[in-house]
Amino acid sequence: METLEAMGFPKAQASAALAEHDGSLERAIEALAARSALASAMREAALRVPSELVSELLDYVTRLAASPTDSRLRVVPIEGQAPLQRAVRAGREVLELAGFGPRSGFLSLPTVDDRIEIAREALDNAARRAAPEKDARARAAETRRQAASVPAEPAQGARLSFELPSGRASRFFDADDTFARVVRFLATLPDTPDDFVDGRTWRVVCGDPPFFWCDAWTLRDDGTRRIFEEKHASQTLKALGLWPSATISFGTSPKPATPPSTHKKLSDIVMRVEARFDDHQPSADKPHYNVAKSVPNVPGLARLLAMGFPESQARTALKRADGDLDQAIRFLL
Repeated sequence: METLEAMGFPKAQASAALAEHDGSLERAIEALAARSALASAMREAALRVPSELVSELLDYVTRLAASPTDSRLRVVPIEGQAPLQRAVRAGREVLELAGFGPRSGFLSLPTVDDRIEIAREALDNAARRAAPEKDARARAAETRRQAASVPAEPAQGARLSFELPSGRASRFFDADDTFARVVRFLATLPDTPDDFVDGRTWRVVCGDPPFFWCDAWTLRDDGTRRIFEEKHASQTLKALGLWPSATISFGTSPKPATPPSTHKKLSDIVMRVEARFDDHQPSADKPHYNVAKSVPNVPGLARLLAMGFPESQARTALKRADGDLDQAIRFLL
């Protein structure tokens, strides 16, 4: 065992090889060397599988390794445009190294052995190496998609330069373009916040027309030192003094705007409602405020009636809440 480990073979594989060959070191070394050569060939073949297909092939081989007796998984069609068939064609070399052979338009595997696990490891390695490339393609596609939503750059007009964290950028705009169009252009750049849902970054302002505004940055005119605000979005570049040219610096807002909460604390509601009755007693012509006449030993009912809720609704709410006063108040509100 020490010899095999010193040669660089993993301990688990070395132990299994010795057990399989009745302790024969020479035969164990031959088996481990063959396995190592096969693994190396599979890794190289897996790296040649297109990155957009390697995950599909890895998923298939993983399912096969988990269910080696499932005959349906040991036969896979080659022809067709389904993702799996495309992945099988692209990764055919890996599958054949794992024991698959051609059979009337299919690849079939007579027996599942440890070569499938070697193939799975090779494809997993390829998938992990392909992940950054896949992410980069996705980012590039998103950049193209966002850029397509911005009107084409005019040949001449107001030339704006932008000082961004990643460097300097510039673009022409029409003099009668609004500042909102500049903001929309900046949204396509990687330096700017990309979340159009979170109210702390991008939001839609219901102007005429509506426009996007970002609260997570500051935009400053380097010439006038003016900080642009939401009110400037509907003004033209010429009116803002950004024609024929200007430089705008980008910075992170220290305190992103947080939309005011419309949810009031229950304790505040209770205190405000009860305060309405502090300075006067219930009158006789309003029986639902008359706690003494409306409380047949129902816990919490007096409190609700004193807050001004109708007796029938208060009773119903308490019943729904199983006597929990706070929950009953929530139902009534």
